Amino acid sequence: KKMIGQLITAEDRRLVSHKEVSPHLIDAIISTEDKYFYEHNGIVPSAIARAAIQQVTNSPVQTGGSTLT
Repeated sequence: KKMIGQLITAEDRRLVSHKEVSPHLIDAIISTEDKYFYEHNGIVPSAIARAAIQQVTNSPVQTGGSTLT
């Protein structure tokens, strides 16, 4: 196994430009977090409605209504 990095604390961060981030990492995040990222304008009414219903019904499963920005 090869260690690619170590996070010492929550504050151990470095800002990077978009060009420094691997396109494979970007694709992986989009595929797991918002598979319709390229198909909407940042607002998904069904996700907002689902989150609202979960909140009102005190569902044990809580999901968000927001998407990646």
